[in-house]
Amino acid sequence: MKHLRLGGLIAAMAMAALMAGAGTASATVLCKGSTTPCGADYAAFTEFKVEQMPGNTSLWYANGMTVDTCENSLMLGKTQNTGGFGLAVNVFFSTFTWGPCEKKAKKIVELGELEIKSVPEGKGTLFLKNLVWEEGSCRFGGKNADIGVITKPEAGKTYSTFLVDVKYPLISGLGCPATMTWAATYKVTAPTPLYIAES
Repeated sequence: MKHLRLGGLIAAMAMAALMAGAGTASATVLCKGSTTPCGADYAAFTEFKVEQMPGNTSLWYANGMTVDTCENSLMLGKTQNTGGFGLAVNVFFSTFTWGPCEKKAKKIVELGELEIKSVPEGKGTLFLKNLVWEEGSCRFGGKNADIGVITKPEAGKTYSTFLVDVKYPLISGLGCPATMTWAATYKVTAPTPLYIAES
């Protein structure tokens, strides 16, 4: 009898855990307005364009020192879905550039993709997946890097911004630093306005 009661208790606890998990699953949508839930969202295959903020320089750090600077970075692609319950919004890139750079050209070998997950206050965490680049004989990259948080547009502005500050490991190359840190400020110029919410 005790075994039966214990088995029933375990089953009840498992069901409660599943229900709790279902209630807390993330749901991300890209919205045209600031209402929650989202009143009107952007459709799949919407252009997603990110540009380096004017007057801002991409900084590259290795071994605690600035080793390079770059201008006019651009990320361009399209959303692959609309998000929704239990889903992030994914962006596949068609263009990803850094440059011109002061010391070493940075060649993107794998464009990667962007994953956007909602967080409170109309913001979204950005995960850059499978990005790989070369500079000289050194190859850097990462599988799933948290590159920053998109903020909602400031008063009087239509675009959202985010600050990148991420460290990538060395994949291959001799005489290369073990890691390279990329830091810069970007603005989302399409779609605008952009708000990120849970649906």
